[in-house]
Amino acid sequence: MTEINVESNKKQRIENTQTREVEDEHITCTICSEVWTSGGEHCLVSLKCGHLFGKSCIARWITERAQKLGDKKTFCPICMKPARLNDIRIVVPIKLVVKDTAEINLLKKEVEMKKSKICEYQNTLELARLSLNLSKRELKRAQDTLL
Repeated sequence: MTEINVESNKKQRIENTQTREVEDEHITCTICSEVWTSGGEHCLVSLKCGHLFGKSCIARWITERAQKLGDKKTFCPICMKPARLNDIRIVVPIKLVVKDTAEINLLKKEVEMKKSKICEYQNTLELARLSLNLSKRELKRAQDTLL
């Protein structure tokens, strides 16, 4: 009976993972695989062909292709239809899941501050170690001169 439960749990986890992957396909940029944001540089945009991307990704895609191939040769990365920078349109959906990155950005800043603090502590620790070694050497010299 336990063996059946284990198999059932494994199957359920696999199904949950597959469901999340399918859901993620509908809320992520096809260029970078990141979730679209509700505003800013990676907000949801579309091209004339209707394919959806993060704004910064498709703008970079079109710009890079235009530089390499010439303006008339840029295309949608999905359907290969012609695409230009002025074809990019911001999508304002009625109901769509977008990622609110405000909390993530705050946490990233907090992590950076903690990393900076760790570096400060490491430098302080290194100075303390050097000072300790210097004191040990002076003590050793003093002991040697007394003997």
